[in-house]
Amino acid sequence: MDRAKEAAIGRAMLNFEKLQWTLKKRGPLPTQPVEPEPVKPCADVKRLVSILERRGPLDVAAITLHMRQPALSVRGLVQKGVRFGLLNKLKVKSYRTCLYEVKRHER
Repeated sequence: MDRAKEAAIGRAMLNFEKLQWTLKKRGPLPTQPVEPEPVKPCADVKRLVSILERRGPLDVAAITLHMRQPALSVRGLVQKGVRFGLLNKLKVKSYRTCLYEVKRHER
């Protein structure tokens, strides 16, 4: 087989792989850029945001009382909210506790 035939077969195989990707039968090729889909916040994080919107800035202990959930799960939800960019962390109370508030979005 000469180089021209090899190149033609290689192009045909690459086109076949791209076609398989567009039909969602295979994952993308390493050369194709793929943008990850943004993750949506869960219902508990939305509930936490609504509590903070109503009550104002609170610490984790007060949030735990309002949500009526264990403190460890509330701490996880607070960290998720910070990661999603929905909450701000305010360091005002003491060296151990922080207040959390809803981040305001300018539109």
